[in-house]
Order: sequence, then C-alpha cells, then structure tokens
Amino acid sequence: AGTSPPAAAPIDAPPALTAVAIISEPSGAAIFVDGEPRGTSPKNLMLPAGATVQIRGELGGHDGTMQTHIVGTQAETVRLSLTPLVDAAVAADAAVDAPQSSHR
Repeated sequence: AGTSPPAAAPIDAPPALTAVAIISEPSGAAIFVDGEPRGTSPKNLMLPAGATVQIRGELGGHDGTMQTHIVGTQAETVRLSLTPLVDAAVAADAAVDAPQSSHR
C-alpha cells in the first residue's frame, strides 16, 4: 500500500526544453515564435525539444524573414538575416505617411 509507481514519465509531462539563441543581422529585430512576440534579438529562449516552430524576425527598414526550425535536444543558435529595403520602398512608405500629417 504506500509504494510509489515505477519512475515512468507521466503521459501529460511537459516536453523537455532546449535553449535556443536567436540572433539577427542586424541585431535588434523583433522576434516572433509561432506568431507570438518574444522580444528582440539577440534573444535566448527555452523551446520544447522536438517541436517545429516558425521563427520570424522584423526590423524597421528591412524585409522581415521567417524560418521553420525543428528544435533539437542540444543548445542551438538560429541566425536570421534581414535584408535592407530598397530606397523606392522607403520612399513609398514616406508617401503613405505624408497624408496623415496633414490631418493635424
């Protein structure tokens, strides 16, 4: 009567977590994992081992980037490379913003 069951992991045990360092070039990008904001790069996160996640980086003046990543069982690094927008795109953004300032 007071014996504990064998040391098997319970079915509902949370998955093991792996340290994942997310680095962007340039640094300071907003990091999203599966659409959830997780801070800015460089960022160290604990993600479930074996999970497939979408890691996205966004930074003003740059094209956003997304990677599908399968989390391993050892600490790892994910590098996101953000490409600067061409001048025409920046000018288009400025033109979109201009009419708003005239409403003041």
